Amino acid sequence: MIRRKCELATRSLAVVLECLCPESKELNDTNRRDLMTKRRYPSAEFNRGADISRMDASTIALARQVLVEGRRQADVAREAGVVRQRISALVSKMQTYIEEANPIPAGWRADTVVLPLEDWPRVREIEKAAREALARRENRRRPASKR
Repeated sequence: MIRRKCELATRSLAVVLECLCPESKELNDTNRRDLMTKRRYPSAEFNRGADISRMDASTIALARQVLVEGRRQADVAREAGVVRQRISALVSKMQTYIEEANPIPAGWRADTVVLPLEDWPRVREIEKAAREALARRENRRRPASKR
């Protein structure tokens, strides 16, 4: 019964992907899996989260493989000799630390957007420019003695 539900969910996801991305019929399973993966974090954001965590270095290294390098949890678990649920739990815990260490600035909003792949670099450029402008404004607000 569980296998049947998984098959139905997989087929449903394939239909959604085909609606969002008409050329997805040409995508192989690996590419479809890449489209379904969770967000990858820049190394700097991950490091800020790791700095405030109470996790040991080996656990942080496992989380880094999934959250920064984009590896599959099952592959990381297999190589580390632990169950996938353990990797899932530590990834979830590390995401909490990352979000805590990298708060969303006031007046900003986090959202999920579906875009063609060729538009994605422009979105990242917009985010980078907005973060740089925010950093410049914050530097101007600081007293001169703290600079």
